[in-house]
Amino acid sequence: MPEGTRRRFPACETLRIVDGRWDHVASMHDHLAESLPSGEELLEEIDAEEAEKA
Repeated sequence: MPEGTRRRFPACETLRIVDGRWDHVASMHDHLAESLPSGEELLEEIDAEEAEKA
């Protein structure tokens, strides 16, 4: 394709792709929310480690 020449890309296709990305982001959020410790859990672990050292 010569430089400066672009194919037309329908707006509905852009919206379809973006919607698919949001689905992916939501699924990754759900996955990570189940597998990563919360901030509260991390603080409890730090407190427990500090109590062991004392």
